[in-house]
Amino acid sequence: MVKLVASIKAEFENVDALEPDETTFWFTLSCSSCREVQKAPVAIDSTEEMPIQGSRGTANLVMKCGFCGKAMNVSFDPAFKHKPYSADDASSQLFGKVAQFECRGCELVEFLPLRSTWRCKGVKGAAFEGISLEDWTDFDEQAREPVSISEVTTKVARA
Repeated sequence: MVKLVASIKAEFENVDALEPDETTFWFTLSCSSCREVQKAPVAIDSTEEMPIQGSRGTANLVMKCGFCGKAMNVSFDPAFKHKPYSADDASSQLFGKVAQFECRGCELVEFLPLRSTWRCKGVKGAAFEGISLEDWTDFDEQAREPVSISEVTTKVARA
């Protein structure tokens, strides 16, 4: 089993915090046996659990490699405590951990946050939900200032 962390980094303008708006995360993944990168991105939903064949356990994603047929499964790590990506993290150009996963038979290759929706807070507390991270801009009526999130970068690393 491999534990991997999905992290994000972005530039903020008048934004205080950013976090996922939904329970589904998108990735490209590779098979641990044949090292083949799967052609289609996969969605991993923290609210869905599927039985693992030949086991009494469950996982949030259960599938077989499209190339060699080996079993692969991914589960959200229940020990991981999420915190929003903050303006301090953004100004320091730090990566913020979004989620941690336990992977068996596969590895997460690339985190794809543009396929999900996100929510953020403006510096005066205005809430913005259902946003896409593809160079998002809006206007914060409470602060009477523009808000934006740009230059989104992601990484997947061992925990």
